[in-house]
Amino acid sequence: IFSADFCARMRFQCRIRRGEIDRAIEETLNLKDRREQDLRCLYAAQVKRDIPALLRIIKKMESELKPDRNVITGAKLHTAELTGDLKLLRSAAKDTGDKKWKDPVLANSFGYVSAVLGVDLDEAHKLLSFALSSDPHNTAYLDSMAWVQYKRKNYRSAWEYMLRAFNHVDHTISGAVMAYH
Repeated sequence: IFSADFCARMRFQCRIRRGEIDRAIEETLNLKDRREQDLRCLYAAQVKRDIPALLRIIKKMESELKPDRNVITGAKLHTAELTGDLKLLRSAAKDTGDKKWKDPVLANSFGYVSAVLGVDLDEAHKLLSFALSSDPHNTAYLDSMAWVQYKRKNYRSAWEYMLRAFNHVDHTISGAVMAYH
């Protein structure tokens, strides 16, 4: 027998896959765990690219008794990328402090968003160099470094990073994203 929460999660996923974002959000009301409701609403808002909803959810999550800083940082970075809002990028950087220099995934996230927005390219380069030092064949890290090089007008270097990334890409959505880049 499946729990009501399990069924709500499955209906949420099915509705997201069918592009029924608003109905998926309605489905979150059937979940008992408020944090899980917030996470799923955040995900749906990201898929829908609903900036006002993203900002509302970020604010709500920040006001919680024990906010999940990693989730909030990710949401701020994603929203900054979508909107070009440098305040969100700086707020995410303030939230994480030095953690981005210790976590290659976080370093890549900051480096990528900074590169896409064309800001702090020297720091983005250092962050991505750190990330690549931990995993030199990681396609996401190589793609992000290509963005930094492109924004610096180092087109030859950007092309070389993209070629390296394509040599290691799988045939999933990440490969499609890199082809788009």
